Amino acid sequence: MSTKYYYGSAVYGEIYDWNKIFKLYDSLKIPDTCWKVKREALKSKYAVEISERSIGKTTNVLLLGLCQRALYNTQICYVRGTEDEFKPSDAKKLTEIIRSYDGGRYVKQLTHDKYNTIVYKAKAFYYAYMNEEGEIEKKDPEECIKVLTVDRNIDYKSTLNMPKGDFFVYDEFVRKHYAPDEFVDWCDLFKTVARDRLSPVIFMLANSISTVCPYYGEMEIRKEIRTLKAGDSMSLTTEGGTKIFLERCTLPTKAKEKRSFFNSMFLGFKNEKLGAITGGQLWALPKVPHLYRREEGDEPLYLYRNLYIKHEGELLRVDIVLDSAEGLHLEVVPGRNAKEDSVILTSSVPEAKNEVFALGGRQSRIRKVLMQCINGCKVFYSTNDEGAIFRSFIERSILLEKNPLNY
Repeated sequence: MSTKYYYGSAVYGEIYDWNKIFKLYDSLKIPDTCWKVKREALKSKYAVEISERSIGKTTNVLLLGLCQRALYNTQICYVRGTEDEFKPSDAKKLTEIIRSYDGGRYVKQLTHDKYNTIVYKAKAFYYAYMNEEGEIEKKDPEECIKVLTVDRNIDYKSTLNMPKGDFFVYDEFVRKHYAPDEFVDWCDLFKTVARDRLSPVIFMLANSISTVCPYYGEMEIRKEIRTLKAGDSMSLTTEGGTKIFLERCTLPTKAKEKRSFFNSMFLGFKNEKLGAITGGQLWALPKVPHLYRREEGDEPLYLYRNLYIKHEGELLRVDIVLDSAEGLHLEVVPGRNAKEDSVILTSSVPEAKNEVFALGGRQSRIRKVLMQCINGCKVFYSTNDEGAIFRSFIERSILLEKNPLNY
C-alpha cells in the first residue's frame, strides 16, 4: 500500500491509520487492571489526560506511541518542563514496565523479536538486545524515544531534526512552578519538531488533580476540566479551531476493587488529605476555613474592599475585615469586574496602571497585612476553589521574592 500524505506531500506529514495502530495496541494484551488509551482520544490532535498517580497512564501512552513506531517508523517526543525534572534515574523508571513486563514481551512483539529491552543514552531511548549474561549485544541506531525539555526550546532550533517525530508526550505538565510564557515556549518547541506537518498528535499527561495550572487557561479548557469527574471524558474545539480531548482518567473496575482492598488494609484513616493517595479525591483542593456567620450585633468593619488577585486567569477579591469574632482577617471571594481605583496583585506582567506584580515587594503595606493574616491563620474563603487559587498565588509570589529570575 502506497504511503499517503496530507495535501499529497511529505512536507505536510504522513496520514496514519489509527485503526491499524490500535489493533496492534490491543494485541499487546495489556492487563485489564490498567488504564488504557481511548480510541476517541485520537480524533483530536490534543489529548489531555489527568489523574492521580499510579494508574499506568504514561506507560500506556508510550506503548501506543511505540505501536505507531512499529508500523510507521515514527519517533516519540517525550517532553518535560525543565532539565532538572528528568535525570538518569527517572529514565530507568520511565520504561521499566515496558522493558520488564512478562519477560520483555512488549519489546519483543513490537520489534518481531529483534530486540528484547530498551536502553537510555544521552537524552534518548533505543531498542536493544541483551544476552543472558546481561550484556548488550546490539542496539538500534535510531532513537525510539527522544527526551526534550521546554526550557531548552531555543537550543533545539539549530540542533534538532526529527522528521518522524509525530507522537508527543508532555508528561507532568501540571506542577507547582512554571516559567513565564512557558506555554508559548512549549508551542515553540512543538513547532520546531513538527515544522509544517499535520501528522503529529499530542498527549498532555498530569499525575495531579490540581485545578490551578496556567496551561488550562492557555488551552481554553479551564471551565471544562473542572466539570470532569473520575472516568469522564469530553471533546471540545477552541475558538482558534484546535480540537482537544479531555479525560479524567480512572482505573478499570477490577483494579479499583483491588485498590479499595489495599486502602482498607493500610490507609483506612479519616484524614481527607489521603484522598490524593488512595484515589478517592475528586480534585486536589485544600480544605480551607470558610466564611462564617457572625453573631447578631457583631457588625464587621470592612477596612478595604478594593484589593484583587489575578492568577492563572482567575480573579479573586480579598477583603480586609475587622470584627469581634476574629479581629483583623481576610475574606477571599470570587472577583467581579475590578474598578479602576482597585489594586490588583498579579502573578503575570502587569498590564494596567492599577496592577501590581506579585505582593508588591517585601516592604509593601499590602504584603505586610496579607502575611500577618496568613501567619495568624486569619484567612477565610467562600469555597475551597478560592483557597486553592489564593494559596497558589501566595506560593508563587514568595518564590518570586526569593529568586525573581525563576520567572
